Amino acid sequence: MKLSKAFSLLAVVLAPWLLSFAPHQTIGSPFLPSCGKVNLLVLLVSFPDQPGKASLEEAEQMIFSRGRRTGGSVADYFFEVSGGRVEITGKVLGWFSAAQPEAYYANYAFGHQAEAYPRNSGRLVEEAVEAARKLGEDFATFDNSQSGSVDGLVVVFAGPGGNLGGRKDRLWPWLSYLSMNGSRPVLAGGKKIDRYILVGEQNARGEPNFVMPFCHELGHLFGLPDLYDWSSGSFGVGKFDLMGAGLYGGGKPFWPSAWTRAYLGWSELRELDTDGRYQLAPAEKNGPVFKIPTFVPQEYFLLENRAPMGMDAGLFGKGLVIYHVDEKVLTANDRACIGYCPEHHYLVAVEQADGSNQLERKQNSGDEGDFFPGTSRVRSFNDSTGMGEKYMEGASARLWNGELSGIRLNRIKLRQDQASFSLKLNQPKSPDLVTRELRLYEFRIIDLGNGDSVLEPGEEFKLLPVVSNQGVKVGKVKLALSAPGLWPEAAEIRLSGPLKPGQRIEAEPGFRLKVPESWPEAKQLTLHLAIETWLGNFRKDEKIELVIGRPEIVLVVDDSGLGLKNYYRESLWRAGKICHTLELKDSLPEPTLLEKFRLVIWLTGVRGAGQGQALDEKRQELLAALLDEGKNLLLVSPGISLPENSELGDRLGIISARFNDGVSAVRSESGSGAAAGLAQFYFPALNPSAVIQPAAGSAVLLRSLQNDPVAVFAKADRRGALTIAFPMEALPENTRAAWLKEFLSRLGF
Repeated sequence: MKLSKAFSLLAVVLAPWLLSFAPHQTIGSPFLPSCGKVNLLVLLVSFPDQPGKASLEEAEQMIFSRGRRTGGSVADYFFEVSGGRVEITGKVLGWFSAAQPEAYYANYAFGHQAEAYPRNSGRLVEEAVEAARKLGEDFATFDNSQSGSVDGLVVVFAGPGGNLGGRKDRLWPWLSYLSMNGSRPVLAGGKKIDRYILVGEQNARGEPNFVMPFCHELGHLFGLPDLYDWSSGSFGVGKFDLMGAGLYGGGKPFWPSAWTRAYLGWSELRELDTDGRYQLAPAEKNGPVFKIPTFVPQEYFLLENRAPMGMDAGLFGKGLVIYHVDEKVLTANDRACIGYCPEHHYLVAVEQADGSNQLERKQNSGDEGDFFPGTSRVRSFNDSTGMGEKYMEGASARLWNGELSGIRLNRIKLRQDQASFSLKLNQPKSPDLVTRELRLYEFRIIDLGNGDSVLEPGEEFKLLPVVSNQGVKVGKVKLALSAPGLWPEAAEIRLSGPLKPGQRIEAEPGFRLKVPESWPEAKQLTLHLAIETWLGNFRKDEKIELVIGRPEIVLVVDDSGLGLKNYYRESLWRAGKICHTLELKDSLPEPTLLEKFRLVIWLTGVRGAGQGQALDEKRQELLAALLDEGKNLLLVSPGISLPENSELGDRLGIISARFNDGVSAVRSESGSGAAAGLAQFYFPALNPSAVIQPAAGSAVLLRSLQNDPVAVFAKADRRGALTIAFPMEALPENTRAAWLKEFLSRLGF
């Protein structure tokens, strides 16, 4: 076995995830260090109509005591789950009396409306900080990262939070910033105070007990994302993690999951790369986390053994827990998936042994049947386990794109508190396969008319499906295509078998199609492909989306696999626009091709299309030439870096652009038109960005929390150029679509 030194996670911003599973460090505006002593300043605030119930001594015991409080303290929790790596210390001050009742700050919006200042949580925090400053508090001791900012500020308000019962006239616990709430950072003791966490004092029974929400919100200060479903459509990771529903444990918060602990460096991470018999001690007894990689980069499985002991004493089950992780997911656990979902699924998913998918269906937040072997007595995990009526339903070792991983866990056992299993890797011809499963892996457009990749009236082309067999061996296969509006409108291909498990085959000779000369304006066309066996014992219907005709917009995907394409296509669709998509691989497109479109949207990677800068010299020359030809350009370049007075910068209306360490919130500039004045948190799984220095005459449309320009528009005689220096992928869909629509309007669309 090999100890993995890095998990190569992308960076975050409400949780700035970094590229290492060594003890967690952050850059730019650091969060709390995940190892060592962590010093917190806790301010207790009461309201004229809601006094606090806990005494100062009781509050101190809930947070800082060690081994003295029934049910444990915040310090007990983090010392235990970090394996003794984190020591929570600090000071509690208060109770301070707020100037207004709680409902004033909540403003019937949980206190989350930045535009309602001073009627929001930011104003309450300002009052608490001012009260502490009047007492002469030395804020400098709470800069744990030595970054010049207080990174350990906690405000506990009297009463229960709005999260308990959903009352909007109460404040909702969260992590936020003064600068995101209509205020400005405060300078105290030579330190900037901006970020804070807000926690309600009482539980649902009205008792003064805030350990559980305190631990969850403190997880954000360590740089962790929420692992529940923000859309409320599912339960995400459920009670298997503090950052999901695990904060509502059995009277105390449950442990963080294997993914969270490995990310923060709180558990030993071992990569399993050889067949063998393995044994795994409980996490609660400092058992390691096992990682099983797959052939798809950044997608893998994590294994841990959980047992009802310590902070997990109230755990609802015991045994092996398997997580399916895909680091390419940019929106944490907001998109539930049951089955084959190559594009939309969780960052961290629990492979539930009983095959129920109750977390995704929002039926429960975890039960004893989710463990291996668990009450369902499931003793194996491979490419065909968990298969239900829907493809890949239940616990399966298949990848999110439906491919066979070849991973097989057999003879999973739990004896006393030790989990064990036999592992076999690289088993694409798994004898466990019992179902037929053919699907469309991809399709290619080749032999196209003039070769410019655009399907235009009068042009002939070849559509070549690639079929993948992810089930048992099958014989001959038939493909039937329905292409309404094209010629011919129906066609059929027969493939001679056999197709072995895991095999892909190009469906030659493909389908020869023609776009009629009379084709109207550009539009998206849906083709239907039926894949079935000759014997008729299997059929699967797939959809193929094509843009026929030349739209005004071309989306150039040059993001080195970053995965931004679908976010922008969705936002364009919501704005009523269609685009031609051009995915770059080995070479840049010819300028004559791009010049045929009115607007070029260019998506770059993070400081690297290949090696070096995302915008190398050739790319800069190409984009500058397009602008010189009078074409409009929307450049989305996370972490763009341009030297002063570069040729491209001159045409973009930018003096310079330099890489920085990420943004945690974005607001539209007053008068920008993009929902002017709207402040929006940015919760990415990826956090590259840049600081843009606009030239005279350029308009700043968006700024970061630090007031740095991150979207700039420049207008010349014949064209417009708009540069966005962060990916925008983790903005709420409505916000991203609204801002993109405004940007298109600026560019004349």
